[in-house]
Amino acid sequence: SFPSATSEWSDTELDRLDDSGDPAVDNYSIAGHHVTLSALLQAKVKNIAVRDNLKFYYASYDLRDGDTVYYHQTLDILQPNDGWSLTNDLDVLYLFEKGRANGLTLGARYTLTHAFYQAKHFGPFETLSRPNGPTHRVGPALLYTFFDRPDLRFNKPTLIVLAQFWAAHRYRTGADVSAAVPYFVLGFRFQGEFLPNPASWHEKTEPKRKRRRSAA
Repeated sequence: SFPSATSEWSDTELDRLDDSGDPAVDNYSIAGHHVTLSALLQAKVKNIAVRDNLKFYYASYDLRDGDTVYYHQTLDILQPNDGWSLTNDLDVLYLFEKGRANGLTLGARYTLTHAFYQAKHFGPFETLSRPNGPTHRVGPALLYTFFDRPDLRFNKPTLIVLAQFWAAHRYRTGADVSAAVPYFVLGFRFQGEFLPNPASWHEKTEPKRKRRRSAA
């Protein structure tokens, strides 16, 4: 955590603090709570889908004495303590639904991240500003669903590949990290039901019951 939103938090600085061994600046465990509020808007016209996912984050932790912000690794920003931040993911996708490419989805994602700093997140002689954003990144996305069988408990296994390049960032457009280094995600997801659906279970067992009655 850091005393001000203007504090240095580049990758180089974070590594230096982590390697210092100084308990006054090194990583430490904290307690508190984190709240996420989200709104999702989706639309599809034929094979083209658009999805906008807006999320607000509120954090309140017991930070080190004198610190008012902390590095949020997922958002890649200094999160204000007892304050809010947001992300907005905008996806434009093309879904292949026929032929050999069935199950393939290609598109792009644009991501905006912003922290809402207040006067309390700055030093006593600092003015209210936006030193860390908003940040912007954009890049291609690829998803491939291997099969879609709603009758299976393990269904729609999907490989996800996302590579976004920074258009605006305090450190990732050349100040500390080259703009050619992307934000990269390799993921896997699936859908399923831990317990069988009673309706589908009834459909599967009903033929057996009928056969038993006929045999009787």
